[in-house]
Amino acid sequence: MKYSENLLKGLSSPLPLSDLRNRYMQGHLARKDFEGSIFQVILDDYQQFTLFKSDKDAFIDYLCWFYPRLNRAIDTYNDVGSSFDAYMYSQVRLCSKEYCSWEAKHRVTESACWEARVEEATTIDYMPVEAEESFTPVKNPQQALILLLKSYHLVSEAFVVRAAPAIGISVRKLNGLLDKIHKLRRTSDDKIHQQQELRDSQYHHYVTYRKQLEKVPENSVQHEILLERMKKAHLRYTQLKNQLAGIKRGASNQQVAEVLGISKGTVDAALYAIKQNAKRGKHEPEE
Repeated sequence: MKYSENLLKGLSSPLPLSDLRNRYMQGHLARKDFEGSIFQVILDDYQQFTLFKSDKDAFIDYLCWFYPRLNRAIDTYNDVGSSFDAYMYSQVRLCSKEYCSWEAKHRVTESACWEARVEEATTIDYMPVEAEESFTPVKNPQQALILLLKSYHLVSEAFVVRAAPAIGISVRKLNGLLDKIHKLRRTSDDKIHQQQELRDSQYHHYVTYRKQLEKVPENSVQHEILLERMKKAHLRYTQLKNQLAGIKRGASNQQVAEVLGISKGTVDAALYAIKQNAKRGKHEPEE
């Protein structure tokens, strides 16, 4: 099969692959250095591969996938018909469509597996149990209600059922107040959830690269690229995890005051009293 020299038009760099191959064939260039040079030349011209829409990171992923074919292409090339440059670029183009198809299927499968795990993790087998008793009535219902709304993200439906009678409010009304807090916090919570998904995604990439590294030769170019990407994924995962750890999840005092229709100063005073009680070892808000 002959490969057209037209495939080389529009390259942003010279055509050194043939010269590199000559140096390799003459014994002046090690196989690893030869492969690395090919990777670098092709990577420098990644923008010409329109399937990747100028996404350099996606193109690097493709080159890692392409590595076994690169090895075969080097060994199967002969000087008859087309230059080594045209031959290699044609291989990159031909295999890129196969990769994009494979990647699309992989993403669908990954998404399906992820959703299945989430569903499995959140599915609880129904077991009939006796209803838990309500909490003991508190001495200062307003303080307790303020604290509950402040910590809305930690409150479960079962907790609401037990807590409502203890603070002298109906379950329906308490759920209504919590709904208002959730609405006020929706934008912030959505951003946090996006950060959590991104963190989980980076961890998934880190694990994937680590597993792939176990299957490639340590001294290969592919190993070096995967190792670098694994380190970047782990760094990004660590950064996102630390960012999330520093985010305050509770509602602001102003938001609690708005929902209850009271002043922010009242909320500030109530929370201050609760903190002082906690320092003194008391577990219940004072009147």
